[in-house]
Amino acid sequence: HIGSGKETSINEVFKIIKGSLKSNVKAKFGPPVQGEVRNTYLKVGKARRELGMPTTPLADSLARSVRWFRDNGYA
Repeated sequence: HIGSGKETSINEVFKIIKGSLKSNVKAKFGPPVQGEVRNTYLKVGKARRELGMPTTPLADSLARSVRWFRDNGYA
């Protein structure tokens, strides 16, 4: 997954991964870290056009990553 073309919060990514892991862990919040990137997103149109990249929802890509980590002994 190279990007979704829309901004996604780290909280949303956490929720998706937590759901994929079927975990009840709670998020821990702390003060912002100096130099931390607050917002980012990637325009994916060129990759889709020139590389033929498929459109895959972020939740599906993260679920595949979770499966890979589990299947390879990392989770």
